[in-house]
Amino acid sequence: MNNLRIMKTSEARIVLHLLNNFNEKFYFSKADIIEDYKKGTQFILIDNSEIVACFTLEQVNYSIHFKRFSIIGDNHGKEYMKKTLMILKDYFGKLSVTILPTNEKMKSILLDQKFKFIEEVQSTRTNDIYELYTYTGVK
Repeated sequence: MNNLRIMKTSEARIVLHLLNNFNEKFYFSKADIIEDYKKGTQFILIDNSEIVACFTLEQVNYSIHFKRFSIIGDNHGKEYMKKTLMILKDYFGKLSVTILPTNEKMKSILLDQKFKFIEEVQSTRTNDIYELYTYTGVK
């Protein structure tokens, strides 16, 4: 896990790989992968030469919004979420994340990485309520 890098999903063959190795969740579907690719907001995490995760990055107002993170294939338990957040924080300096209020593991990761809870927000696609956390740099 020493050679992690983030890449924008820019080729159809990568999208096909994601679709073939992706486990759908109620908050992240195969249709989302295709839609995010078309919008240019789909990104992948690569460990050496293997695609290990995918996620969405969107600009919302003056902040980058990180959402819909998913491990690809059999790469669970390797702290890729934590490493991805560290890379993005270093690169952007300011980052927003929304999570389900019941996701205690993710809350713990965000708080450990100096994110602050801001407010509850409603999904733009469903009636689900999410918690918004932001990172604005350590003072």
